[in-house]
Amino acid sequence: MQESQPLFSLTIDNTAREHLGSIAKWARFLAVAGLVLVVLSIIGSFISIVMVYRAALPGVGGSADVLNAVVIGTAIGSLIILVITVFPLVFLLHFARKMQSALSSDRQQDLNDAFLQLKRHSRYLAIMIVIMVSIYGISMLSRAVAGGTTL
Repeated sequence: MQESQPLFSLTIDNTAREHLGSIAKWARFLAVAGLVLVVLSIIGSFISIVMVYRAALPGVGGSADVLNAVVIGTAIGSLIILVITVFPLVFLLHFARKMQSALSSDRQQDLNDAFLQLKRHSRYLAIMIVIMVSIYGISMLSRAVAGGTTL
């Protein structure tokens, strides 16, 4: 009886190692820069909430409910954007860390974990694109049914 051999017999040579190392460095840069931009945008949205309150305070009158609705909507929208954008950046950062660990220690498990994180990152982005295209399609369809423009 013959021993079973793996279907693929891939190895990581020096060229592939250099490319993977470069990919890991750029992935780390993109993840960290993305996380910094998310934090800055959240801070900016809360600054805008404070500015709206300050601008509206002298003449609030009967529009306090509208002002509160705008502020709550902005806060909720900011949190939703935070949650949506943080996950792929975290997956990308984990990929970079695991890939650099795998390349420095020659551990197969770290390499597998790195590619798992990259798979999660790609899958998350693909799901988000499908959701966004679906929302856009439903929006166009509802406008067409309502008699409005489609774009």
